[in-house]
Amino acid sequence: MKRISLLIVTFLLFSVFYGQSVQGDVGVKLYINEESIDLYPAPKIENGSVKVPVRSYFEGFGAVVSYDYTSRGVVVQRGERILRLCDLDGISFQGGMAYGPLRAMAGFFGDEIIYESQDRSIRIKSEYGWIQKKLPQIKGTVAITFDDGPGGYTGRIVDILKKHGAGATFFVLGCNIPGNEATIKKIADAGFEIGNHTYGHPNLLKLGTEDVKRQIERTQILIHDITGKRPIYFRPPYGAFSKSLAGSVDMAMVLWSVDPADWKYNSCDPIVSNILNNVRDGSIIILHDTEYITAVSLERILTGLKNKGYHVVSVSDMLKAHNIEPEKNMIYFCSYDIR
Repeated sequence: MKRISLLIVTFLLFSVFYGQSVQGDVGVKLYINEESIDLYPAPKIENGSVKVPVRSYFEGFGAVVSYDYTSRGVVVQRGERILRLCDLDGISFQGGMAYGPLRAMAGFFGDEIIYESQDRSIRIKSEYGWIQKKLPQIKGTVAITFDDGPGGYTGRIVDILKKHGAGATFFVLGCNIPGNEATIKKIADAGFEIGNHTYGHPNLLKLGTEDVKRQIERTQILIHDITGKRPIYFRPPYGAFSKSLAGSVDMAMVLWSVDPADWKYNSCDPIVSNILNNVRDGSIIILHDTEYITAVSLERILTGLKNKGYHVVSVSDMLKAHNIEPEKNMIYFCSYDIR
């Protein structure tokens, strides 16, 4: 009883200490059976609760982490016990990556947690040893983007991204939103970023300034009506751009640095090889969620990027990883080519 009381008091002290002073990623020390470990991404605090990235945390114990397409939730199997994260309160997604409440998840598997507010540490005692002694070498951070949706394959692509814990930015067409509002909501609810790809996919260089603004604003309104947010990025159709065009729209323009031309192939191989051969730290990859071959290729793309040491995220998270603050009227091809 004393032990339980001590754990509760320690947890409350920890929650108060962090909840009032820290939100977001935190520099806490994490110990499993007294062995110091690292998690990538780092643990974070939300409303006083410690959350960890589900996949990297549980895979470190040798657990099997999968995505259930029926319940659309993350499933963790460790030993004989199976945890379905949709059954827990406090699950959140950031950039498509699932974060879960450490205390509740550890408790489900019978692990004991001690929070030490003095040295900002979390100590976990578990019958399962930590097998992931060293994290894969992270070579860099890249952004993956999808154009022209929402379409018939967008939902499937969202599910694959979530399964891999990857982030993404979806540049949507306003004309495709009516009738696909649920898909836009699914993108947003999963924590993915939404950008503006105009309403009707015109070549903006052939339009006057007012027509350009109408193309953008019409789509902004449709997205806001569903998500409550107005995108901060737009992508001009066909990649047709100019500095004057960028200056006429009160948003940041996002283009790309890696284009596998997924729309013209019926085979995965050239798409996957193009990306893996040309990607580098800070790249922005363009794909199309309207293409069947893209949905089929995505598993291989994400696995290949992970094996090469790349963390796949949204445009905003990629820029943040490179200490770049997006600015209106600027053109972003990648982290190393901004005009």
